[in-house]
Amino acid sequence: MVDFFSKFKSEMQVSFDNLIEEDKIFQDVTTDYLEINEKSISEITSRANGFVSGISIVKFFFNHLNLDYRIVHEVQDGDFVSKNDMFFSFILNGPDALRTERIVLNLITRCSSICSEVNKWKKVTDLYGVKLLDTRKTAPGNRYFDKHSVLIGGGNNHRFNLEDEVLIKENHLVFFKNLSSAIQNIQKNNKSKTVVVEVESMKQLQEIYKLDFDRVIFDNWKYEKISEGIKVARSGNKKVELSGGINLSNLNSYCLLKPDFVSASSVTNPSKDFDISMLIKRY
Repeated sequence: MVDFFSKFKSEMQVSFDNLIEEDKIFQDVTTDYLEINEKSISEITSRANGFVSGISIVKFFFNHLNLDYRIVHEVQDGDFVSKNDMFFSFILNGPDALRTERIVLNLITRCSSICSEVNKWKKVTDLYGVKLLDTRKTAPGNRYFDKHSVLIGGGNNHRFNLEDEVLIKENHLVFFKNLSSAIQNIQKNNKSKTVVVEVESMKQLQEIYKLDFDRVIFDNWKYEKISEGIKVARSGNKKVELSGGINLSNLNSYCLLKPDFVSASSVTNPSKDFDISMLIKRY
């Protein structure tokens, strides 16, 4: 994931700075008043089975702070760990370990929760050759950490921001006569961006499937109508994405329709946290 960190270095540094300011790590009155000045070793242990992510992000965070640390033990992002496995440990100045403890735990917990959730979805989508996409429904300020964890879990990233690609949605159409006229405006101005179009009905799809764009999103369509819609989209050489109302319990039935992509916000908003603990010892 070296390319990811290189590509999004500045964005991730902004997120780090926001975390630092939010937690006021340089104004830790407890640690300061205790006058601790010793080295420490921190050990992070899993309290559940799952897939780890966020270790590379934590190391990037330490480097961002210019901390003098040494890794003692680590698994790789994406590795499976069992309950009670100690999977990450590092030596660090005691005050720095105490000040950054909550940020470190939050990052690894959230990233591992997403990675573990994606892994569950991938076990289904891979059976059908369907690509799993995340969405922009990420935790505020955490987008790049969330999306990195999707990749670690084996999923794929939808657009990161509004600049990445054109995506015409229902709310855009209040300013146009119809979807066709909106697409024509895009064609006039677009030079190189992928163009994705969300369709609301079969009538709308019939009007635009021969126009010049790349992908159709069937969002919250009635299940029994999707198959017919996919046939129309394929006849116009369009990629197909399904979204809305898809969850782990019905994912198999949607994959049976053989779309190119399935997107779901729940992969970056898992219902269950990956529980971990961090024990700091004198070194």
